[in-house]
Amino acid sequence: MEAAPEKQSPSLDDCLKLLRGERDEQPLAGLLLVTKFCKGDDLTSLRRVYDAVGARFLDRLLRTGMGEGSTNGSGNRNAYLQLSAIVFAAFSLGSCIVFLKLFFLDSDYASGSVLES
Repeated sequence: MEAAPEKQSPSLDDCLKLLRGERDEQPLAGLLLVTKFCKGDDLTSLRRVYDAVGARFLDRLLRTGMGEGSTNGSGNRNAYLQLSAIVFAAFSLGSCIVFLKLFFLDSDYASGSVLES
């Protein structure tokens, strides 16, 4: 008797494929799944997610949540608005981490030698 094949759970690459999807349902599903793979301080993964989903989709998601643009899914406006706020907050947190690392953890900045010159 053959052993049943193991179920593979989705990976970050699978989520990135969804984020690049042509139908809106695909990036939405990708955004919901990607939270299992990206932590707030994983800047490389956050950048990959941003590049995959693209600013255009995020703009449409936010505008739909605000009641602008497409009227498709207008019954879900609040959910779209909340999702876009969460996504933008995650990207903003990543930017803050980069700023902190560059300006406060860098040895030149931490020692004050940059300010003295």
